[in-house]
Amino acid sequence: MAVGSTIDNDPAADDSATELAPRIIDPDADIRWPHGASAGLADQVPPVEAGTGVVIRALDGTVIGANPAAARLLHTSWPALIQSTLDDARWQPIDEHGLPVALDRRPSAETLATNRPIETRLIGLALPGSSGEADALAWLSASTAVAVDAAGTTIAGIVMFTDVTDTARGRAATDRVLASYRDLAGNVTDFVLRTTLDGTIEWVSPSVTAATGWPMTTLIGHGPGGFEHPDDTAKSRALLQGIQTGQRTQGRCRLLCADGGYRWFFLSSSPLFAPNGTITGGVHGFTSIDALVQAEDAADAERALLRASLDSLADPYVVVASQPGEHGMAADFIVTEANPAACEFLRIPREQLLGESLFAPWPVAIAEHLAALCAQVVASALPQRLDGVHSTASGRDRWYDVRVSPLGRGASVHLRDVTSQHLAQRAEHESHQRYRLLAENASDVVVMVDQDDRLVWVSPSAEELLGWRPDELVLRTPMELVHPDDLSELMTTRDDFVDGLLLLAPFRLRRKDGQYRWVSASIREVRDADTTLVARVVSVRDVHEETLARQALEASEKMFRAVLTSSSTGMILCDPIGRIQVVNAALCRILQRDEAWLLTRSTDDLVHPDDLPGLQDARRRTLEPGGTPPIIEMRLIRADGTVIWARRSASVIRDAAGAPTRLVVQLEDVTAEHDAREELRFQAFNDRLTGMPNRAWILNALESDISDAHRTQGAVGVLFIDLDNFKLINDSLGHVAGDEVLTEIAERMMAAMRPQDRVGRFGGDEFVVVVPHVTSPDEVERVAATIAATLGTELTIHGHRIVPTVSIGIALSTPESTAASLLRDTDSALFRAKKSGRARWQFFDATMHSQAMTRLTLEDEIRTSLAAGDFVVHYQPVVTLADRAVVGHEALVRWQHPQRGLVSPAEFLPVAEESGLILGIGRAVLAQVCTVLAGHPDAPGTISVNVSAVELARDDWAQLFTATVERHGVDPARLVVEVTETAVLALGTVTVANLVAVRDLGVGLHVDDFGTGFSSISLLRDLPVTGLKLDASFVADLGDPLSEDGRGAHALAAGLAGLVSHLGLAGVAEGVETEAQAEALRGQGWSHGQGYLFGRPAPWPA
Repeated sequence: MAVGSTIDNDPAADDSATELAPRIIDPDADIRWPHGASAGLADQVPPVEAGTGVVIRALDGTVIGANPAAARLLHTSWPALIQSTLDDARWQPIDEHGLPVALDRRPSAETLATNRPIETRLIGLALPGSSGEADALAWLSASTAVAVDAAGTTIAGIVMFTDVTDTARGRAATDRVLASYRDLAGNVTDFVLRTTLDGTIEWVSPSVTAATGWPMTTLIGHGPGGFEHPDDTAKSRALLQGIQTGQRTQGRCRLLCADGGYRWFFLSSSPLFAPNGTITGGVHGFTSIDALVQAEDAADAERALLRASLDSLADPYVVVASQPGEHGMAADFIVTEANPAACEFLRIPREQLLGESLFAPWPVAIAEHLAALCAQVVASALPQRLDGVHSTASGRDRWYDVRVSPLGRGASVHLRDVTSQHLAQRAEHESHQRYRLLAENASDVVVMVDQDDRLVWVSPSAEELLGWRPDELVLRTPMELVHPDDLSELMTTRDDFVDGLLLLAPFRLRRKDGQYRWVSASIREVRDADTTLVARVVSVRDVHEETLARQALEASEKMFRAVLTSSSTGMILCDPIGRIQVVNAALCRILQRDEAWLLTRSTDDLVHPDDLPGLQDARRRTLEPGGTPPIIEMRLIRADGTVIWARRSASVIRDAAGAPTRLVVQLEDVTAEHDAREELRFQAFNDRLTGMPNRAWILNALESDISDAHRTQGAVGVLFIDLDNFKLINDSLGHVAGDEVLTEIAERMMAAMRPQDRVGRFGGDEFVVVVPHVTSPDEVERVAATIAATLGTELTIHGHRIVPTVSIGIALSTPESTAASLLRDTDSALFRAKKSGRARWQFFDATMHSQAMTRLTLEDEIRTSLAAGDFVVHYQPVVTLADRAVVGHEALVRWQHPQRGLVSPAEFLPVAEESGLILGIGRAVLAQVCTVLAGHPDAPGTISVNVSAVELARDDWAQLFTATVERHGVDPARLVVEVTETAVLALGTVTVANLVAVRDLGVGLHVDDFGTGFSSISLLRDLPVTGLKLDASFVADLGDPLSEDGRGAHALAAGLAGLVSHLGLAGVAEGVETEAQAEALRGQGWSHGQGYLFGRPAPWPA
């Protein structure tokens, strides 16, 4: 296909939707691009034969290109085609079976959604005429292609189609659609018979022969037994008994017909009375419902009914009122109602059409016929029809069948396009026949509901039952009429069909006057040959009176017992002294006793003896006039002797005089809730691992004991106990083994305590013992000795023998003591005990107090200085020993104290590490070093920063380190991290992971003070080390090579130099202060040095 250029003023674009003469379009015309074709898109349009329509849609569904042939084939103008959307409703596409094509199955939409082309698909379209309304059924053979950009991404969908209506395939499709419109009519015939009291038939209406095939004479004189179905014998006897007792009855029955088969009938029977009021017999009306009961056998007819119903909704239908003229004759007809198809056909909104003259909006040819038909209908009160009304209003010949029916003082007008004469005539006949038969013969209200849950047909009996005329209900949803309280159950059960049938329990429908009426319903599914659901036929029966009567009876019988017996809470009805009269099933389940046993007992017999006084008090308070019934929790005893907890509440029933006659007692099993509260209470004050009292309990107990001691001028002793070397157990045997050790220690400790002593786990491997009412320090020391001896015996954990030892800090309260201060004193004493060698106890004294206060003061000053930025960095150079050239620096922190001046690191670093403040100092040092590096890109070599074990132990140290370096824009290779071997060995996998992470960035890693630990060589294997620093203690001994220490230092330094050289590491000797040391180190192979000989630590030069 040739592709034309972009056009702004296409000739086809001037076509008006109201033009009558069809425009001749060149079938070989080029593709036209209203807004220009994107690069490469035009070349992807496949070549097609002349007369083929082509439409190109973008991903959003808008038309970006088309040819005039497409507009011609779709009976539309060029502007309308360009403005059309994927969900355009004008063409109403159907498939080869006459079913609507869903939006996502339309060729363009499916191709754009799946990015896959479609080879060939047959689509039926209702093409519009000049008026814009559908006036022709055409079959198009459509295929699609996908247009992509250079990257292979879909940019458009291309649909190509040709008209195949008059081909064999098109005619076959038309035939299939016609075949679905079959006759739904059935012959339902009514008859009446009269019987004597014993059931003998006295008279029968002549229509019985049409209904059953039996002549009247054959039936008269016979009883029902010869004609009823064997399974209906019981019903027949009940019917006869009802007549004999004067009752009206209704129901279904089966009768034997002359052809030997049985047919279903709906039977309505009433007694016949003599003038004196005696019953002489009965009259019985039979309505054939065989077609409804045997709906399975009428599936084809039901499918045809569905198709006719759906098609009828697409036809214009209006209701008009007669406007009389001067002589009383109808002068005009005003539109009072119109369906959507009529509004669409006339292209007039409903609100504008209503109140208009019937003839104004219609084409002239049709209006003339409508005027005559409507006048005849009003004059004769008889329906009129006129088939084949010819009109050329759309610029083409169209034919219509017109139906006008009397409706009050007006008429209903139904217009059908019958251009395809054979299709229209058959469909119209079947639809008319089906509707007429259903309306005349259905005894109940019968409605048809389509797939969208809309009423498409309603039998005339709806007006008698609900007050609505059928036309007032069509196109509404049935659920609009259902009582809100019944909607949920209906929605739940509406799809529970069995063999295509669903019987609904009674529910309420709203009448036109706003009242609700109880009905029952049966629903039959209507499916096509492919078992696809196409509609549902609903039969609605009035059961209002019987439903109300049944509900009243049920309510009166079950009101109280329903509350009592259906409650999930145990309930008792008893007299004022507790003798049980009624119980429910829930109480039997709770107590595991049967109802008979409980009815011989009193409520007092169910309660635990210890809780009986509480129950009796609650009962007394409930019975008091104006009393408030209390809610209590008490224990109940089950049949097997087990005890449960129950929450009891009660209300009193009083007689007219106000005297109590009954108690309604509710018992709710709250055992789980009670146990949960007890468990929470236990967890709040007990350690989960050991079961001992926890920190919170100890603090509460200690506060209480100190308060007692202040009142009695006594003292309280506190022992703070720490398990020695517990970390080694965790690291070597694992945390499970550590937990077992703690559990065993706790059991031994609790066993060793005196009754008056309190013991609890404070956290980790720390325990606290409170000794109230201490008379002397010796008493507390004896407790400490007992604990140490009890815990010091050997225990075996996971095959390992362990002899636990503990360090104990002891303090005695003073009149000024608080729980916090006393525990702080014991912590200081514990620190001294551990520092003195562990496995001992230590009393707190004044010196410890002074040291503790000094330490606390120092911690507080460090915090203040961190916030004020008082920690500064001094830099000591690192040089090559060969030429003394500076190749780097080590960053050393200094504290510029606001009062004391420059404070030595030896004074504040231990406190900073113990308190965790080293973390802040480390971050401050790194930030200052990065600032120097960023400001001095020409600075020689690297700068080393020291990292403590406390910092390395944090999971996020590497992350924070990296963030600081990146924030300053510093090359990580200009930094070296220095760690001591003891710091690394004391930590686990977290340390290694942190160091590997920063090393991966390019940061160097040096081991400081190398040679002073116990596992130096393993570090070089397990860590990504780039350098070693010889400890200054070895360098200091190099000055006297003749002494024993000097010879050892020389040998170790030389050996480490060789190790550094063979491993390819950087080696730095620390603490070089003399030329002799420098020369000795150089001679041993050390390449770098650091010390006072080369420069003291100082601020970075400005």
